[in-house]
Amino acid sequence: MKNAKILDPILLDEILNKEDKIVYLAGAGISMDAPSSVPSANDFSRILLGHSVPEEELETLLSLPGIRYEMVIERMRRNFDKKLEFLNYLELKTLPNIIHLFLAWEIIYGHPVITTNFDFLLEHALKQNLPESKHKKIFPLITKEDYLENRKCEELYEKGIFPLYKIHGSKMNLITGEKTLSSLITTLSSLGKDKEEGETFAIEPFKRETVNDLLDNATLIVMGYSGNDAFDIGPLLQNFPSLKQLIWIDHAFDKNTHVQEILPSNERRNEEMSTCDKILLNIKSTNNFPVYCIKANTAEFVSNVLWPHFLKTSPPKINLETIQKSKPIDFEKWVEPIFSGIEERKKTLIAIKLYYELGKYEKVLECAQKGLKLTEKTDNESLKYRADYLNYLGLINMQKGNYNDALVFIDECIKIGKKIGNELLVGMGLNNLGYIYHYNGDLRKAIKFYEEANEIFQDLKKLRNYATTVTNIGGIYEELGEIDKALDHYEAGLVLDKKTGNLAGKAIRLTHVGALYHLKLGEIDKGFTYFQEALKIVEELGNLSAKSSILNNIGIVYKDKKMYSQAHESYNEALNIALKFEDLENMKIIYTNLGDLCEAEDKIDEAFRWIEKALKIDDKLEDKISRSEHEIQLGKLYLKKNDFESALVNFQTAYNTAENVNSKKFMQNSLYHLAETNYDLGNFEEAISIYKKAIRFAQESNDLVSEANYTYNLGFIHSELEKYELAIETFKSALNLEMRLERKEEELIVLRDLADTYRNSNDLNSALEYYEKALKLAMELDNKEEIAALSLEIGLNLMEQSDFNDAISIFGDLLTIYRELNDFEGQLNVLGSLGACAVSLQDYVNGKIFCEKALSLAKELNNQDWIQIQQDNLEFINRKLEEELQ
Repeated sequence: MKNAKILDPILLDEILNKEDKIVYLAGAGISMDAPSSVPSANDFSRILLGHSVPEEELETLLSLPGIRYEMVIERMRRNFDKKLEFLNYLELKTLPNIIHLFLAWEIIYGHPVITTNFDFLLEHALKQNLPESKHKKIFPLITKEDYLENRKCEELYEKGIFPLYKIHGSKMNLITGEKTLSSLITTLSSLGKDKEEGETFAIEPFKRETVNDLLDNATLIVMGYSGNDAFDIGPLLQNFPSLKQLIWIDHAFDKNTHVQEILPSNERRNEEMSTCDKILLNIKSTNNFPVYCIKANTAEFVSNVLWPHFLKTSPPKINLETIQKSKPIDFEKWVEPIFSGIEERKKTLIAIKLYYELGKYEKVLECAQKGLKLTEKTDNESLKYRADYLNYLGLINMQKGNYNDALVFIDECIKIGKKIGNELLVGMGLNNLGYIYHYNGDLRKAIKFYEEANEIFQDLKKLRNYATTVTNIGGIYEELGEIDKALDHYEAGLVLDKKTGNLAGKAIRLTHVGALYHLKLGEIDKGFTYFQEALKIVEELGNLSAKSSILNNIGIVYKDKKMYSQAHESYNEALNIALKFEDLENMKIIYTNLGDLCEAEDKIDEAFRWIEKALKIDDKLEDKISRSEHEIQLGKLYLKKNDFESALVNFQTAYNTAENVNSKKFMQNSLYHLAETNYDLGNFEEAISIYKKAIRFAQESNDLVSEANYTYNLGFIHSELEKYELAIETFKSALNLEMRLERKEEELIVLRDLADTYRNSNDLNSALEYYEKALKLAMELDNKEEIAALSLEIGLNLMEQSDFNDAISIFGDLLTIYRELNDFEGQLNVLGSLGACAVSLQDYVNGKIFCEKALSLAKELNNQDWIQIQQDNLEFINRKLEEELQ
């Protein structure tokens, strides 16, 4: 690692100062050596999955980078072992190894140990090292009450108590026999439960004060963590800047000891870097204390270095031969009764759920199709499994853009759910129906199905499903331009994630909120913070598909901030992940975004190449809707090259493609671009005809935002063609839509154009009425530029109606506004108008003053037209003043 300085192992004496406050953090790896021989997290996962998924899927699942112990345990708890009885196996492990014995002595001598382990081997080591009379003085801190009532470690030692801090809880207190199952943090849900935004991996508040006190000015020695099993340890250590130093023992299988000091660096973390290296670099990047990594065999390092250094004795000899004769119980055999009798249908469904969670959609499709063959009977249990498989087939066909097939599968799922009285299946099917109609642009039907599903999930208290539908409804509101309602729904989903500990769902909703702030509210930096938190979560979950998606969003942020090199970095990192796992969906999105980025950089030919790559994936996935979207993008690129005819061809092709799969959303989108291009070419009647068709589509799907935009554009074309009656009628329709949408800025634009149209049609009274309405709204919005522009129009309108005194009043106020805005052209216009009003009232003295000021300003601005006008005006005024004198 570039960011490390290699140190001589002889310097360990200097690093491991016996006079320092020493604290240990111990992970599962310390319990793997004999005689303890606790299976590793990978072994637990392999054995548990071996009992719960089809045999032919086991190796494929285990090979996936995102599969991890916490995910497997989550699935076991939710489907087979709600009380996590498999952890009872750890009660059989009573023989501590050399590492446990060393740590027990360190506890006894006043150096506390924090552990995330669920076994009881540290307790057994303490019992072995202490006389029986002191066994009751061993105090594992497990429950909330333990932490709240015993905040200070030194106070426990003063009472002769030996504390052991089990920060992930334990099924029981070995010393007292108390059952403490509710304290366990072993699943991803338990990790994410009741955590605020920005604190997903933070330690619970009731433990924080104790751990803060333990780590303050301490040398923390970490052992037993590979990095992959430290899903909350890295984030935990980043938040303790008061550490004196951190020493991380990274287990190695060779007999050499390598000591490295981790140095601060701006080097970008990459996929080739070990997880441990990434964790240490992240810790160092946010803290000033020294960070050391010792790569060594942990047991040998404890025996040969730590034991003699701190305990000043030789470690005891453990007779492994005698222990091995006792034939320790094998976990794989021991756990069989818990998982016996699991039928193939259920195993297949578990595999499907894991594949879906990991984004392996082709495997979901394959397993769901196999599952259908296992459920050809018509009993309720078979039908229930069949409906589950159909639901996933519907989901995957949605992912592939095969919406007609998806509808067939989901309709059948709902029918089965109703037949067997399974409301949960009905709710899931209705939610998926909503998604299909949502993506197709039929927002009215989509929200109907989402709300029906919502009611079912609320009644069933299925909070995870409820969070999903709440988020989907938020998406509808976002498309309708009702941003506050969308944000309310996304945040309601986050509250539900907090209750359930659904970290994957939390990452999804954080991404939605980030995109909303970024793209809809223009708060790019705020959106970026949400994306960063979502990225941390998916990285800890090991969900590389989700990581790729979020990096995509971060790339868009950089693009919009014109930080193009950083955008390329984010997109390329996302693309490398997608390529590695042949994630065609993400590859397609990244290619699209790279095309957008190159377009922003004015690299049009390169943008074409990226979009054409995306089109090839569309064809491979048979995704017609996505193809329509990319054909639109090609059309827009042709417009950049002023090739209007090619643009029209692509927009028409996009429309035809969308029409083939009845995607009204993309048919409508294609029509918009066809209309705009025809307008640019001067084909006004064609543009009008197409806009009318697009408006009908928007009305059918209850897409008020698009309907308002298209209607306004239609009114604008009518106005340009001097069809003022039609333009006024159309603008009024657009105005009503904007008022319904409560889009004040857009309403202001329509009011002003409506007023302009009345003026152009010589209906000055109506023009004045709408200018005044627009002015009132501009004042409400505190839009100084619009206030000025509209005041000018009102003043000019009053002049045309010979209402010069009112016009002068308006212009007087307006002059002050233009001065505040430092708008010299505006001041010039107003001064000239004031002069003209004064002359019209035969007030030649004031007329001369205004015209002279206008002339002086025109000369400063070197505005030759205004100079000539004011010179002519002054000549006329002077002549009139001379006549008055005569």
